[in-house]
Amino acid sequence: MNKMHILILYGLPCSGKSGLVNELANYHSVAVDTLIKRRIDDPSLSDFKNMSKDLMADIINELSADNNVDMIIEMGCLIPKESIDYLELHLKKYKFHYLNVILFANDNELIRRIVKRNSDIDAGLLDAIKVDGPDYLSRFSNVFNVNKPDNSVTIDTTSKTSKQIIKEINSLF
Repeated sequence: MNKMHILILYGLPCSGKSGLVNELANYHSVAVDTLIKRRIDDPSLSDFKNMSKDLMADIINELSADNNVDMIIEMGCLIPKESIDYLELHLKKYKFHYLNVILFANDNELIRRIVKRNSDIDAGLLDAIKVDGPDYLSRFSNVFNVNKPDNSVTIDTTSKTSKQIIKEINSLF
């Protein structure tokens, strides 16, 4: 088995993915949002679906570049299930040890985080994709409900610190 550990994070906007990535500095990180923003400045929800095969190819290239470092992939919620399955086939073929983790928080907390994120983007404090309202969650939730990976663990981030979440993940690896 490949010694490299791969952590794949899924979740709605502001569920805690980026915060966790920032805490896991010893992991090489790849974010689907960053990959798509290299192609399109302001991507739409449909762009994630339309470009998903290219985005998975980019991730596979990152995996192939250096298989001696642990990697964290910030997948999000918009990549279609077929593309997730394709990535997992590659991971299994090359015997990578990986873990799918779905992060979630209650709706009130997610909306609070989204409002703060959008405010930080508007103030130039954050370079991320803005989540426009008023239906902050429903359109993402509807897409994510059909895109979730088959084998995953779920972690509620509503009131947990990044350190608590990391401890929980480490117990699963």
